[in-house]
Amino acid sequence: MSEQAGQLQPSRGSSAAIPEGDLLGVLSVRVESLVERFRKAQRRIAELDAQVAERDSSIAELVCVQEASKRGRNDASKRVERLLAQVERLERDGG
Repeated sequence: MSEQAGQLQPSRGSSAAIPEGDLLGVLSVRVESLVERFRKAQRRIAELDAQVAERDSSIAELVCVQEASKRGRNDASKRVERLLAQVERLERDGG
């Protein structure tokens, strides 16, 4: 049993108060350590999820701006084409 307890001891000094060979004590410390690591990982995942959501929102805004820009360019191009057609008609009719 003491061999198993030695193998399970966490690398940190948190088990200094646990007597050698106390498998349940070592397991308890190890479980607490794992639970804390899990909680930290969950918090980090939540932070990363929030960052991803923020970036997704920014990307969606940029896509809307890009689409509006394309529409504006298309509208301007059509206006220029109409103006050129009018100029050609005026030159042909009045020229």
